[in-house]
Amino acid sequence: MTTRRLASLAAAALLLAGCDSAARPDTIEVAPSTRPCPDSGIRLTTGRTEAAAGLRALSVTLTNCGRTTVELNGYPRLTLLDADGEPVEHVTVLEGTDEITTGIRDNGPHRITVRPHAGAVTSLVWRNTYDDLTRPPVTAPHARIDPGLGRGTTTLTPYAPFDLGSTGKLGTTAWKPA
Repeated sequence: MTTRRLASLAAAALLLAGCDSAARPDTIEVAPSTRPCPDSGIRLTTGRTEAAAGLRALSVTLTNCGRTTVELNGYPRLTLLDADGEPVEHVTVLEGTDEITTGIRDNGPHRITVRPHAGAVTSLVWRNTYDDLTRPPVTAPHARIDPGLGRGTTTLTPYAPFDLGSTGKLGTTAWKPA
C-alpha cells in the first residue's frame, strides 16, 4: 500500500471513530428550558453540587426571561428549608465565601445589568464539617432564594441536599454576569 493510501485510511478511521451514537458518560448536554417564563420574568436554576474533600459548591443561575432589563447589586438572600418547606434551624448564611474557603473567589457586591435572555450567577459554598459533635448535622433538601429584585422568591431543590455538618454555615458569592 502506498503512503498516501495508508494516510487516507487512517484519516477515515479517525473520523468514523467519532461517530459513535452512544453518549459518553462524561458528556453533559444542556437543553434550553421549555418551561414558561414565570410572571416575575426571572428564572432561577441550579447546577450540580460539586463536592471534594468536604467542600461543596453549587451554582445558581438567574435567567432574565422577561422583557425588561433588571439590575442586581449584592448577594442573594437564602433560607434553607426542610422536607416540609419549613426553615431549617441553626443555619448561618454568609455574604462572601472567605469563612468557608479561599478557593472560590467572591469579588463582592457590584451593580450588574441583566438584559432579557441574559443571566447572572452566584455560588453557594459550604463544608460538610463536624466541629461540634453535640449538635446534630444540618441538612436541607431545599433553598428559598430571593435574588434581591423585589419580585419574590423561588424555592429550588438541587440534585444533592445541603449537608452543612454541625457548622450550619453556608457562604454565597455576589451576583456576577453569567
